[in-house]
Amino acid sequence: QINTLIKKVIIMNKKCLPKWSKEVKKAMIDRDLKLDDLSEELGMSKYHLSAVINDRLKSPNAKEAICKYLKVKG
Repeated sequence: QINTLIKKVIIMNKKCLPKWSKEVKKAMIDRDLKLDDLSEELGMSKYHLSAVINDRLKSPNAKEAICKYLKVKG
């Protein structure tokens, strides 16, 4: 019973990525871009970009730069 309860808690705490995040990741894959590459191109740390892309941090400026560079809609 405890294992079942733990699994339920883990599932409930899992956060689904927004559509925008998925589109950014797809665009990066299509262009064979790694986070390090994007970081260098945009002049932002990879940690900051990762947090924005994975919806852990709200940064309109970073999001706009990512959208422009990868040509995805925000």
